[in-house]
Amino acid sequence: MLVAGALIPTVLVAGRAEASPTLNEWVAANASTNEKTLCTREESGEFFFIALASPNRVRVGSRIDMTGYGETQEFGTAWIIGNEKAGSIVAKVQPSPIKERYVREGAKFYADNIEYQTLSTGESALLRVDVRVHKCRVWSPSSNTCDRDLKSYAVKVCETRP
Repeated sequence: MLVAGALIPTVLVAGRAEASPTLNEWVAANASTNEKTLCTREESGEFFFIALASPNRVRVGSRIDMTGYGETQEFGTAWIIGNEKAGSIVAKVQPSPIKERYVREGAKFYADNIEYQTLSTGESALLRVDVRVHKCRVWSPSSNTCDRDLKSYAVKVCETRP
């Protein structure tokens, strides 16, 4: 049921001195007015949303707190989208990236990831949306493993009607 996996290299850092946006402000800045936002979720200061772009395509977005993770860090997000029978409705199509960037806001450091995902909803009456996140403080590119402080967790984003 894996929807999207995101590994963002430390490339672009945008910074701002003012306070971090609220969940609603961040979603408004990263969603399209032409799309119907199905649900949003804030969990421990991290943001998640899913919006219906078309009957078989959604925009998913995450803002992951990477504060305290250095140059050798690595992280990933995996969106899990299922139907009312707990079956995957994700099409076997690579997600289309929209925005991948790091953002510094005051003392906080975030990884923003927004992308389109194709679905095979069929007659689905319900969408169950979860995200699995992993963070690694020290990533070893040579061995392709986490050398220190691997943290993994899941976030139940929502259950909603498409």
